[in-house]
Amino acid sequence: MMPTLEMVREYCRLSPDEAAVLQSPAAPVVLLAPLANPRLAPNVAHNSPWLGVMLPYSPLHHLLMREYPFQLSLPAATSATSRSLSITTKHSSAFPASPTSS
Repeated sequence: MMPTLEMVREYCRLSPDEAAVLQSPAAPVVLLAPLANPRLAPNVAHNSPWLGVMLPYSPLHHLLMREYPFQLSLPAATSATSRSLSITTKHSSAFPASPTSS
């Protein structure tokens, strides 16, 4: 998540069409080509030619961006899915119930 389009441009190539999609009501994650030296940790988007970028869209996102300006680092979001598994889409899959004690 990056707080503004200006910051997105510091890290990625951004066309007018991509900027419009980022700012759309759907608020998707948009795959963008990083700049030659995007100043990101090497394990971010490791071995991928793309960076998944989103702008804040919920009140919580806007509060976080305002209260914690990420000038030196950016927040990263992950699906928390192991490389060998498909993406987890259900809470029960991500957090299985604890075994019952007998």
